[in-house]
Amino acid sequence: MSTKHITADQIGAELVEAAKSLTEDSLPLSTKLFPYIYIASRHMSLRTITRWLQEKHGVSLSPAALSRALASKELHLERLAASIAAPARYVATEYGFGPLGLLYDEEFEHGPTCLQNLAEHTHPQPESEHDISRWSDMQSLFAVWGPIPHEVQLLLKPYLSELLCDDGGDDDEVLEDDASETTNQELKP
Repeated sequence: MSTKHITADQIGAELVEAAKSLTEDSLPLSTKLFPYIYIASRHMSLRTITRWLQEKHGVSLSPAALSRALASKELHLERLAASIAAPARYVATEYGFGPLGLLYDEEFEHGPTCLQNLAEHTHPQPESEHDISRWSDMQSLFAVWGPIPHEVQLLLKPYLSELLCDDGGDDDEVLEDDASETTNQELKP
């Protein structure tokens, strides 16, 4: 009987893949579709949305389920933010950005964000397996973040700000404020 030796790296890679699939699958369908239902509900009745989802994609969500989703907007926004925060933090660290700045930089209102620029202009040039992995993670984050309607991205900002700045140093503005306070404190007699 031969024993299969598995390295820590192999176990770790399997764990990361399992975590990625678990994160995506752990969100209820109503949460995954919430950004789009939220926008569509302004122009379509909930019954029409239900019918369209069923006829076009075989998705069964009742008007009552859609109504509950819209009534519990904060819950769905919290869930979406939680699913985006960890990958945003990782990708931002890997590419040298602040995580909130990666999603909401100064161009957010008028043009492509840092994340969009990375996704569109960074090609996987595999010098190492790590390069492929970080590129793939960045593309996955953009695949989730990019299609979310702009208005819902704005609704997510307070939730993401809280999650991404909770350790007191991930947001670029927080870092600048902390640095200026420290400098001012050092200068006072």
